Amino acid sequence: MKNTSLRALLARLNATGIIKKRRPAKRNEIDATSRMLAVEFPRTYVEFLETCGMLEVYERSVFGLGPDTWKQDWNSAFFHTLEARKSPVTRLPPHLVVLWHDSHMDYQCLDTGRVRGGDCPVVCFDSDIARSRARRPKPVADGFHAWLELIVAKELKNKAAWDAHVASKNQGRARKRSTKK
Repeated sequence: MKNTSLRALLARLNATGIIKKRRPAKRNEIDATSRMLAVEFPRTYVEFLETCGMLEVYERSVFGLGPDTWKQDWNSAFFHTLEARKSPVTRLPPHLVVLWHDSHMDYQCLDTGRVRGGDCPVVCFDSDIARSRARRPKPVADGFHAWLELIVAKELKNKAAWDAHVASKNQGRARKRSTKK
């Protein structure tokens, strides 16, 4: 697992113009959450929490902890992990911690059962996996930093597609106005 510095990674990602760091989590909140979830957070995620708390990426969020998650549970890794564990549909395994999800209960999670060298893989656990006998998550990235880069790249594509859609709509409207003159 390649482990680049979080500071260098955030500087590169910030250059995209689609990320927004939030206020950091305090170490006592991180430790308490780790105990309540009965997992060991990898060092890479702890560093992220102490630096960003959570991260907005285009119109989505990388779930975390800290003061910006208290009023809005939907940004909290703790909240989403507990909800996914309690859900009779998902029954998220206890070693997974939710970082991101879509509206179809497709969760991208830290696999804290496989922490090595201060990092762990990020995996996808979706409703199909939840219903299967094997219940094996699909690999997404070798580590947390690599996953952050993938998410930002994906959201950059989403933004570009949306911007192109809006631009084509605006061109269509401009053509209609020019033909009416």
